[in-house]
Formats: sequence, C-alpha cells, structure tokens
Amino acid sequence: MGISRAQPPRRSRGAVPIRVHTLVRGQEDEELVALLKAHNPEDYTLRYWEWYWRTSTEVLLATDRSGTAVATCRWCLQPDQSAWIASIRVHPSLRGRGIGRALTAQAMARAHERGIATARLLTESFNAAMNTMAGQVGMEVCSWVSVWLAEVRALSATSLHDPSRPLEGAREALRLLETSPLVQATAGLVCGWYVYHKPTVAWVESATKGGRLRIGASGAVWLEAETKRGTDRVLSVQPVVWSGGLPTEALQRAHAIGCVELHLLLPAGHKRDLTLLGAGFSLSPWASLAAIYQGRTSHADVVG
Repeated sequence: MGISRAQPPRRSRGAVPIRVHTLVRGQEDEELVALLKAHNPEDYTLRYWEWYWRTSTEVLLATDRSGTAVATCRWCLQPDQSAWIASIRVHPSLRGRGIGRALTAQAMARAHERGIATARLLTESFNAAMNTMAGQVGMEVCSWVSVWLAEVRALSATSLHDPSRPLEGAREALRLLETSPLVQATAGLVCGWYVYHKPTVAWVESATKGGRLRIGASGAVWLEAETKRGTDRVLSVQPVVWSGGLPTEALQRAHAIGCVELHLLLPAGHKRDLTLLGAGFSLSPWASLAAIYQGRTSHADVVG
C-alpha cells in the first residue's frame, strides 16, 4: 500500500482521524516493526516474530490521512469464542490523541463482524492511558491479577526431578476449574500465555490430553503454558488448587522441562506472599498488579 514510515509529524492536540486495514504478513512488515520498536526498542524483535503472527487472528494497522503508519494492534480468537485484544501500540509522538481508543474499537468491531460477542484485554494498573481507554470503549475490570517471577537458573532445588504428573480426566479437571476459589477470583477465567478465557469442555479435553493441567506431589494443581524467548524457554503457571508446596514444585517442573524462568499468575491479594518470597519469587516490576478488562463487542465508526 505504500505506507510511509517517516516520523509522524507533531500536530495540534486534537483527535487524529485514522484509517484501519488488516495487515498481510510479508507485505508491510517494516511498517509494523517500526511502530513496535518506536514503542520499545526491545519490543517484538525477530525472536518474537513467529509467535506474534501464529497467535494472531488479525493484525491491524492504522494510518493517518497522509498514509503514515501511526498505530497497530492485534486480536486473537479464544476457545470460548471471545476476542483477546493485545499489542496496542501508538507512535509516541501521537499518544493521547484518541488513536488507541479508535483502533481498539475497530478491533472489537472486526470481532463483532465475525459473530464474537465478548472482548478482553490485560493492562498494568500504572498504565493510566490504557485503563482510561478500556473504559472509553465500554470495557470494565472483571479481575485483578499479580505476576510473580522466579529465575530457575538461580535456584538450587532440593530435588531436580519433575514432582508433577498430568491431571487425568477431563470431567474432573473441569469440575476443579469451575469450583476453584483461585480461578473464580479471576472471574472464572483460565490463562494461557497472558491470555485469559473461559474454560470450555473442548478446551479442557485438549488441556488434559496435552498435559497442561498438572498435579503435584503436595496435591497442588496448576495450569501451565510455555513460550520461547529466543532459545530460552519460559513457563507460566496459574494455580488451580493451592498448597504450600506449589511454588517449589512449579520451579522443579520448570527446571525439569528446561525452562529458565517461571511466571506465577495469581489473583491480586492472594495471601501467599511469604510462601512465594521464601521460594525465591518476587513481584513482577511490570505486572505486580494488572487488570483484566472485559466488554461487549459492537460496530465502530472508524473507517477500515
């Protein structure tokens, strides 16, 4: 489309009209990368590229009247037929001009056109602009979560074997998820890699078959997801049934499968701080408190 990658000029503080279209991989990669790196030089380098496109249902690019790329976001269809909106990036020189709101509304409209009724997103509590924008597009907070981190390499576990086994039986797994106070404290949502959705029967069957629901020697039960950062493997764990042994068992599990870092995702205010600190965890500097927003999709007035 001949999108300009020039530095967007500074304008008056009024709203910036945008046009939104769907990106096709390989056609406008440079424009997308330029926006992502303008947000953060370390954001979505090539090591994330395959994951970025593999997990996206649709990647959107917004341009101004001159054809300059000014913002991007993506949305991902979830097993419960909801839309997860992520990677909302507005060029730094144009923030506060309504672009993020218009682009997010357009992503919700695209999902609505496909018959999807619910949209969700995650943002940090300190990100005032994102929290305001989520409200402006009709979303409300459905849950608060905290992320605890531990470096697997830095810990010498007393036992290096995997203390967990797959939880057997999809019916039992679904019962646990539906009755777990920890899951209910997260609005009944289960988490993949920082993506939340309602557990469906088909999803639970797939998760148990794939060994993603684990039970530890202490009786702790958790849901896990794995991703890669370059050559490093990282594990995220959402507790379903808590026990005092869960932090150590999750670390041992991460070590056994070759992960270098463990992310433990808990409902905010979960009273296990001393247990986690004693196991070598610390609150994430970027997600010590994060909000899960949820809203109904609808048509948008943005030209696409």
